[in-house]
Amino acid sequence: MSMASIPLRSLQLSSSLVLALLSQAQSPFSFRMVFTHPATDSTYATEHRIRQVIKTRDSEDPDWGLWVHTMHRFVPPTQFEAHPEFFAERNDVRVPDQLCLSNPEVLRITVDSLRAMMARKPAARYWSVSQMDNFNHCQCALCHRTDSIDGSPSGSILRFANAVADSFPDKMISTLAYQYSRSAPKVTKPRPNVNIMLCSIEEDRSRPIASRDQPGSFTADLRAWSALTHNIIVWDYVINFSHLVMPFPNWKVLAPNLQLFRDNGVPMLFEQGLSSPGGEMPEFRTYLLAKLLWNPDLNVDSLRTHFMNTFYGDAGVYIDKYTRLLEEELDKSGKALTLYEHPSAHKDGYLSPENLAKYKMLFNSAEASTWDEDTIYQWRVEDARLGIMYAELEIARAMPHAPNGLFEKDSAWHWRAKPYYVELLDTFVARAKKHGHLLFHETRNTPDEYYAEFSVHLKNGARAA
Repeated sequence: MSMASIPLRSLQLSSSLVLALLSQAQSPFSFRMVFTHPATDSTYATEHRIRQVIKTRDSEDPDWGLWVHTMHRFVPPTQFEAHPEFFAERNDVRVPDQLCLSNPEVLRITVDSLRAMMARKPAARYWSVSQMDNFNHCQCALCHRTDSIDGSPSGSILRFANAVADSFPDKMISTLAYQYSRSAPKVTKPRPNVNIMLCSIEEDRSRPIASRDQPGSFTADLRAWSALTHNIIVWDYVINFSHLVMPFPNWKVLAPNLQLFRDNGVPMLFEQGLSSPGGEMPEFRTYLLAKLLWNPDLNVDSLRTHFMNTFYGDAGVYIDKYTRLLEEELDKSGKALTLYEHPSAHKDGYLSPENLAKYKMLFNSAEASTWDEDTIYQWRVEDARLGIMYAELEIARAMPHAPNGLFEKDSAWHWRAKPYYVELLDTFVARAKKHGHLLFHETRNTPDEYYAEFSVHLKNGARAA
């Protein structure tokens, strides 16, 4: 077995952590999924008391027949030309992006389609009947009237989900409260066998979600939904999806966010990270989430110190300092931490040239401390360092002619790529491939593609501002 394929097994706990875990005899969350690569390993998932990630075309979990964004599975866009009335009306024009949920034929077809699917997967209890991943919900007169009464587009969605659920009393019909449908309806209530998948995609990860509780906030929406039902699964997000390797210091908000969900009676949690190999320190984030999903009141600092010392050996003290310094510098900046932002958004904050220099010194010390240790620690430190390498490359590209930018003038006053960044790109991509990273963006950008595109930029992008 190569080191790239060694799974992260259960870490031996200190006596104080054992006592803390034993004090929580049962988790407040009956469904605990950490959607990261370490959790795809069945032994790891069992030992850490989380659900194994088993990704298929239809779902992420065997209990779910369909997972999310499913409306087009029942009424596909191929029917648009023959039946435009089945689809959403936007500005008096029918579009295939979403369904018209007030059309009785759409309901009939959905129920018939679901019945056939359920016959093929009789063991699956949860079936998602949920909006597609866009904002083009139906505004026809009937849908608009329902949404006006309920004060939210969740009104027409929930009435549709309720009608579907009435046909399947022994199944759980799950629907999304996501983006335009996140606010709870004022009148309509979910059936007992309707599950609400409430999503926190807009949230700032630099501060706990509960710190924002004004009308229209996620906290306010959570409280409104929990007043209607406790049959809720919160879909939370824990990485930067556009820049998977970028340092993302959200660790300190994980516990207070889980405490918020628990205190509002949420029984199910889906923590979305990256299920394929790669990303930024997935072992650390998965470990924290697994422990906190069992007991949200555990001390994160104690968990962090224990993980670092166990997972990185003598280098742990330096990686520990690195993660804490990231958090401190993010706090100092006062900037939000969001899911799709470029590293340059923090070029004057926790990813400033001065801070990157501090992080590099810590990693230099971490690497030096593992020279006489088991090579697995060297391997892990090397992988953890990818984050600052990526951030340095991307920020230098975003401000190419700045002092820390990609380009400099040669003796003839022509712009050229700095040799430092040419070498850094070579090292970063080679190391990412060595450690099994598949993508640098959630849907695209392999290491080879990144290298090719960045190399072209180094060759052709050296023009004066």
